[in-house]
Formats: sequence, structure tokens, C-alpha cells
Amino acid sequence: MRHARYLAFDALRGVAAIAVLFHHAERELHLPELFAYGYLAVDFFFLMSGFVIAAAYDERMRGGLSLPAFVRIRLARLYPMMALGGVLGIVASFWTTPGDPQIWLAGLSALLMIPLLWNAPVLFPANIPEWSIFFELVTNFLHCGLARILTMKVLIGIIVASFLALLVAGWKLHGLANGYSPDTFWGGFPRTFLSYFGGVLLHRTRAVWQKKVPPAPFALLVCAFPAIVLAAKFATQWVPASAYFLLAVLVLNPMLLMLLATVTPGKRATAWCEGMGALSYPLYAIHVPLLVLAAPYVVDLSLPARYAIGTVICMAIAVIALGTQARIPPMAKTPA
Repeated sequence: MRHARYLAFDALRGVAAIAVLFHHAERELHLPELFAYGYLAVDFFFLMSGFVIAAAYDERMRGGLSLPAFVRIRLARLYPMMALGGVLGIVASFWTTPGDPQIWLAGLSALLMIPLLWNAPVLFPANIPEWSIFFELVTNFLHCGLARILTMKVLIGIIVASFLALLVAGWKLHGLANGYSPDTFWGGFPRTFLSYFGGVLLHRTRAVWQKKVPPAPFALLVCAFPAIVLAAKFATQWVPASAYFLLAVLVLNPMLLMLLATVTPGKRATAWCEGMGALSYPLYAIHVPLLVLAAPYVVDLSLPARYAIGTVICMAIAVIALGTQARIPPMAKTPA
């Protein structure tokens, strides 16, 4: 069984994946965008990934785990479900835009996990969320490659440099939520590095802060991330979206992770946490192609009908994701 504190991470990972599902469902089904800032989940995923990968592999990396071996471990964990998402993306493209000459190129991009950096609106047209998995893998591999020289000074230097580069990207690209498209590709690196290596830093310094973090009810923490996303919709009426993004990435997400790292879910919550953890990655990997397949049958209906049918569609996608997780497990058991 996973350590209790990582069960809490699993729960929030599932909640964040559902927020991403709602974010894309609102766009694909033409619903009012309450979860317009659901993309903040990506930065929370990067933060948790840095913490968990550091917990599982930091010592092994510094002790001699080779980069090729680590690449195999991460691809074995992440590729099978992302490949399924790519296949579903190809099917959705043929079903909705059968005459598009770019279908096979987009499908090949998804299956090989190689972004399209030209003549495409997003890096992975067949399965849009794959952009974040690409950046996470690149950052994972960089972490492994630098492990033996990744002292606290170097780690803090990377974080500071990433923050400064993120500000430059925000100025040049007119926003901070970058990395998903060819035009914003380069801005995805500082965005990913900042949260991921921030998670590594939090893990390495946990002995300093863990005993100082006040206890919080687990149920409250479960609700915290949706609250961060929903609050953005209203807060950005008074403050710039980039300012709220920085607040979430630099303050709210790290605070939430630190609280999660010190909480122990009760026995009754254990099975739910494990289920949410099992749901999170397959849901993230396959939900957009399934929404694309469903959208043509929903978008012309009345708003109440779109809400009702959209709710059923989201529930069905979650069930399908759990089913695929059971039938297409990762090729390697890893913690993140």
C-alpha cells in the first residue's frame, strides 16, 4: 500500500484531472466556462510530479541510476495510456473531419510523442493534453541527467532562472499559461521547470517545514484545488490573469502540496484516494478525443440539455478511463 501522504496526493491528482475534464468539456460542448482556469491543474501536476519523483528516485539518480534506465521507467509508466489517447484522437479526427490531410501527421505525432512545431494550432492536435506529458518527460529526463550536480544551490538557481524566463515568456507571448502550441512552445520550458523543480525543492526541504505546517481537515484539502480554479474566474475580474496565475503557481499550489504532505486520510477515505489516483492519468490521457467524438451531437441542443447530457458524457468518460486503467496498466509500477 502507498504511504498515507501519497494517498492524499492521489486524491488531489484525481480531483485536478476532473477539473481539466470540466475545462475541456465546457469548451467542446459550448458551455459557460466556470472552469476556464482548469489549466492550472497542469502546473499542480508538475509540482506534485517533482515532489514524488524526488521522493522515489532522487537518491537512486545520485547513486548511479542511468538516464537510459530512467527513460525506460518513465516511458513504461506514461506511454501506454498516452498511446491509447493518440489512437482515440485519430479515430475522433476521422469521424469529425474526415477530409483533413493532417490527420495522419497529427496521429503520428501523438503516437511518437513528438510535437508538431509548424502548421498546427497546437503541439498535439490528435490529443491536446499530450503537450504537458511531453514537457513533463523532458523535465524528468533533465532531472536525471543533472542529478549528480543538482545541489541545493543549483536547484535554487534553476528555479530562479525559470521564474525569470517565465516572466520574459509572459511579456513576449502576452500570457504565462504557455507550452501547448507552436507559438508558445518555448514558454512551456520555464513554466514546467518552475513548478517541477519547485516540487523537488519542497521534497528536499521537507524536514524543515513538515512539522511547522498546521494540520488541516482532509476533506477541506480535497475541495481546495477546485476552489482555486473557480476563484480565478471571479478574481480575474479585478486582477490580471497573469497575476492570478503567479499567485496559484508560487503560493497556492505549494501551500496545498505542503498541507497534503502532512495529512493522513482516514481509513474510510483510503479506497477513495486510491480510486482517484487510478482515475487521474487515464482520464487525463483520453478525455479530449472522447469529448470531440461526442460534441457534434450536443452543441446544437439547448443550454439545459447540453448541461444534462454533458454531465452524463463526463461521467461516462470517467467510467471508460477507469476501465482502460484496469485493462491497460502501465508497463512498470512507478509512483508518479
